[in-house]
Amino acid sequence: MRTMSRDEECDRILRFGGDDVARIAEALDKQFKLMHDRAQLLLGICGVLISTSVVLMTGKLIGRPDFTHHEVSRVLLWSAGLVEILAAGIVVVGVLRLRWMTQIPGESPREWVMTSLRYRDQKTRAYHAATLLVVVAMAFYQVAAMLAFGPGAG
Repeated sequence: MRTMSRDEECDRILRFGGDDVARIAEALDKQFKLMHDRAQLLLGICGVLISTSVVLMTGKLIGRPDFTHHEVSRVLLWSAGLVEILAAGIVVVGVLRLRWMTQIPGESPREWVMTSLRYRDQKTRAYHAATLLVVVAMAFYQVAAMLAFGPGAG
């Protein structure tokens, strides 16, 4: 399935919305709201994972003297925490940053819709990047936990 170009999407929005700028703004606003809702969920996951790394590090689970994979797990947990903080920062700055629909420039409805779509696409790219980082951090945590609790863990 081919994804529409931004120009094609703009033409479609203007064709269906006609001269009703309020209707077009409402449709775009729904897209931003959906993205912000998902970004808030992702930010919550970041918070849980960051808390998990703090508990694991301060609980000295990985710091046990009999734990054979101490160094690898420590590096994985530190890396996971840093990746999570980076993901959270991308969500906050790149997705949840506020800009009102009425502030988006455009002299004509088409120009305004195109600018709005560019802004939406920037936020979408930031959301995708943060999601990828969260998955990477989860993998780091999982490997560290497998080393801590798996066979030969000490």
